[in-house]
Amino acid sequence: FAAALQVQVGPTLVHTTLPTYASFTLDWWHGEDAGGGGWANSSVLYLNLSDTMLNSFARHMSPAILRIGGSQDNVVKYLVGGMTAAECEAPVPFRSSKVALCLNTSRWDAVNEFCQRNGLQLVFGVSFFHDTGPWNATNVKALLEYTAMKKYPLYGLELGEEMAPEPSSSDYKFLLDGYAQLRTFATQTFTAQRLPAPKILGPCVGMVDEVPGKRFAFMKQFLHDTLVAATPPLIDAVVMHSYNNDGGDGWKRPGFLAQTLSQAHGLLDAVQQDRAGTPLWCGECGPHNGGGLPNVTDRFISSLWYVDALGGLARAGLVQFGRQVLAGGHYGLLDEHLRPNPDLYAAALWKTYAGARVLNATLSSNASGTLHAYAHCSPALNGSFMLAFINIDPVATQSVVTLAPPLVPLGSSKLTLSVTAPALDSHTIELNGHPVMVGADNTLPPLPPVQGRATDPAVIAPYSYQLVFFPEAQHPACQQ
Repeated sequence: FAAALQVQVGPTLVHTTLPTYASFTLDWWHGEDAGGGGWANSSVLYLNLSDTMLNSFARHMSPAILRIGGSQDNVVKYLVGGMTAAECEAPVPFRSSKVALCLNTSRWDAVNEFCQRNGLQLVFGVSFFHDTGPWNATNVKALLEYTAMKKYPLYGLELGEEMAPEPSSSDYKFLLDGYAQLRTFATQTFTAQRLPAPKILGPCVGMVDEVPGKRFAFMKQFLHDTLVAATPPLIDAVVMHSYNNDGGDGWKRPGFLAQTLSQAHGLLDAVQQDRAGTPLWCGECGPHNGGGLPNVTDRFISSLWYVDALGGLARAGLVQFGRQVLAGGHYGLLDEHLRPNPDLYAAALWKTYAGARVLNATLSSNASGTLHAYAHCSPALNGSFMLAFINIDPVATQSVVTLAPPLVPLGSSKLTLSVTAPALDSHTIELNGHPVMVGADNTLPPLPPVQGRATDPAVIAPYSYQLVFFPEAQHPACQQ
């Protein structure tokens, strides 16, 4: 053991996320070679929405947001209104090829029913067909009219993806006009059916356009035009997309949140300069782009980044974390065959013990740079709170004493959930020393904690993460 460390839990809140903070996405990619590989039938269009594990996990994660979208948003068509099947299924150019993505109403019904039975709210990225002129919104408007008529609530809408035209161009004007159209039409259509108006979210551009620097001109102008110049604002939240591609020396070893955190801080500063209080989402957030890295971002090594990202982005000030992706690719919470990857268990544990209220957790000065700590009130808001530790040291076990007097009564207990794996590239995790296995019923397995005395140090093994829950604590910031 290294010398015992201390973690001080602050007495006040540092931030509050949405209750749906730990959430996930679904994408349009399908097939083994598309979008980085490993997608099979996990596309929005083909995913088995009746699968037992899929529904069991989604239900456990409620309240959560399912965001449907991806790079192909702009070219998806909807078989509704005046569109014919031949038009909907006709291939259209996408990057260097042609794709045919047609969402029919029966599939749209199934997606909405999946959300409703599992307590999920839906964010949907609508297409942006515009060729060389203004946005042709006819097909999108038909889908929104159908959705409102069916009384399906939509939490939010995004407009296209990966579009960052030069601010002086006509394409930029068409995009801005599109946001205004979407805001007006969605509000009128849903309120007419006595449904809440969907929030408008954006701009969902690529990572290189979101970092202050030489390619930040679009984002800077977009934030001004949507948050300052428009009355009321054209968007309700700013959405960034980010992949932590530099994690652990290019994922050669475990690493903490780095590239994504830097991007988040830059955007937070930019957003607050334009309209203080505007929330920032990481609406599509993953460990590595291009569908992930096989045998890396679908293995235990990814969970160390993921838990650090959940804690780090909440403490930084983001309100929503949409993990790319619920199923498919080499970074899914479920793989393309709907079997759990290690990150699924990290998400499930976080949802159980971490609520929306974020506390400050400060490690003592003798802590090495290989240990991070985060603190959240529990979802119950009964005074209890949780600590999360991530240890990426390859050999050192960390012993940490929690300092939170008088928040943790003498003689009280704590619940510990220590997650390790036989190896970094393991697909199997161990919870408190016991392998976690999916049972014959194919549902999310129990994830039981170990009870101990609150005053005992937390012992965090090399290459592991640990959640420590203090159920009898009386933290004043964690009360109803």
